Amino acid sequence: MMMCAHPRTLHLQALEAQLCALSALMRGGGGGGPSPSGGGGPLSLSCGNGVCHRVRNLSQIPATQPLSLVVGTALSLGPRKFTQQDVDAFTQVTGDANPIHTDNNKHNHKAVVPGALLSSLFPATVGAHVAGAVHLSQTSKFREKVLVGDDVEAVATVSYRSGRRAKFDTTCYLLSATGDRDKPVVTGEALCLLPV
Repeated sequence: MMMCAHPRTLHLQALEAQLCALSALMRGGGGGGPSPSGGGGPLSLSCGNGVCHRVRNLSQIPATQPLSLVVGTALSLGPRKFTQQDVDAFTQVTGDANPIHTDNNKHNHKAVVPGALLSSLFPATVGAHVAGAVHLSQTSKFREKVLVGDDVEAVATVSYRSGRRAKFDTTCYLLSATGDRDKPVVTGEALCLLPV
């Protein structure tokens, strides 16, 4: 005999996950304890089966804990710092010969990280949390320049969900010396097709 969850039970579980996600986002943290790094708080939210966890990296998400993408769920891979070697590899692959991206340019003490490289953090973030997600579209507004060696964090927050389609508000933050999100450097929206 096969046991099936009552539709009301499934609805309550979904509602519980949404409330948990909202509560965690409003508190700005997870279980109320200090973050492992001591600054800025935990970086991503994993919800499923009515339980939400704030985690610092993907290895902390329990394998049996499916990610429930509800409006307000914020995804992040944590802080990222681009080196000159990262920028050189990106500009070589893309053919971007703009001298502002080299460390010996005349206008900056450090090279400017290409905006497209920063925007590439958004599909990487969603894809790392939701294996098989397909990035359908992305808009990006570049608000501030990011220099090689600056700490940044890309965050994709679910703003709309209908079936397999999810829209994300995307923001890449420049981080302060303490690891807090200081100011947005790239903002936009992304539309993704989620796996079945």
